Amino acid sequence: MKKLALVLTCCLAVVCLVSCNKKPSVVGNWKEVRSSFLSDTIGFTINEDGTMDCFNTGYIRYEKWSQSEENTLELQGVIIGGEAFDETMTILKLTNDTLQFKDSGGYESTYVRISAAPSEIVGLGEFNK
Repeated sequence: MKKLALVLTCCLAVVCLVSCNKKPSVVGNWKEVRSSFLSDTIGFTINEDGTMDCFNTGYIRYEKWSQSEENTLELQGVIIGGEAFDETMTILKLTNDTLQFKDSGGYESTYVRISAAPSEIVGLGEFNK
């Protein structure tokens, strides 16, 4: 009986170690943490297939993403009117529920993971497409 308990304990320890080593992913729905006086919710969905959907991002529409290095997020999109752009974001913090990055101009943004797409949370229409 002690042997069985020891084997089960070892198996549980291995499972815990494996699950603890899993790194958080940027894939998912994100909403920007903003001051309470700003009413618009800014958010985006990073899809596993390399595409993005965004909400209330103004004149910028993010369309694609990639992550070649652990701390870099490369985004491609269009400025409303048709001009394409590429931007590399430096990931400052990535946990299961927080994504913080800095753009090439030094502006830092913090996002929290949400269960539904940002457009569903705020109920304000469609993603920028």
